[in-house]
Amino acid sequence: MMHPWAVFLERADARRCLVDAGEMGLDEAFAGLVPAFEAIMDYDICNTCGAAPCVDPSFCESCRRADAVRKKIRPLARLLFLRRLLADDISLERAWRELQPRATATAAVREAA
Repeated sequence: MMHPWAVFLERADARRCLVDAGEMGLDEAFAGLVPAFEAIMDYDICNTCGAAPCVDPSFCESCRRADAVRKKIRPLARLLFLRRLLADDISLERAWRELQPRATATAAVREAA
């Protein structure tokens, strides 16, 4: 069995031959080699910064912890109210009425006077 690095080099050489023959574009040849290279080098792509390997592991860990805390916080009451208005069983007219400021009894009495 060939060493994984030797297999990668053979694959790279085959793609170079295809590029030289005009049967494959350089971008396509290179793009096909990147995942194979990452696999043999065992680079873990960071889910936070997207780099392989992670550029700043301590910063990314802090971001992951902050995201986890934020997910635990309950959404604000106003956001829940607005989400309720987006429900399929709420008409546009009802949603409009709910969003309009309500007149207080004092304001209604003043207006009547």
